[in-house]
Amino acid sequence: MNELERSQQLLIAGFPNSLAAVSGRLLFLDAHTLIDNGDELYVVKDAVFAALAPDGIIHVEAEPSVIARQREADVGRVGPFRAIEVLAEHQQILAQRAQEVAACLGVWFARVQSGDAQKFAELLNRPGAP
Repeated sequence: MNELERSQQLLIAGFPNSLAAVSGRLLFLDAHTLIDNGDELYVVKDAVFAALAPDGIIHVEAEPSVIARQREADVGRVGPFRAIEVLAEHQQILAQRAQEVAACLGVWFARVQSGDAQKFAELLNRPGAP
């Protein structure tokens, strides 16, 4: 089992404890259906998401140039830096993967632009939302 798989197993094991400490509504936003490990886009298995049992999946998008600037400014970043064109391509692949996960789990899916508080509010208040 590699480090990414081990971290997913730890997430699954620890998630119920986190849920037990939450009262009221919870929206689980997942930003990692795929992980750029420097060599490839590691696919987080559907079983991980099934174990977490989200009510929905939201794919958050941003302009690739903004993502690049944020990564450059992140002094603690350990992940790879990518060209803007690669970030744009990855973002489309990530959106597709997030939609696939939602379909596999039978939950709702939405794409939202980073910073779009109105859209997030609408998603939180929609029927079937958490």
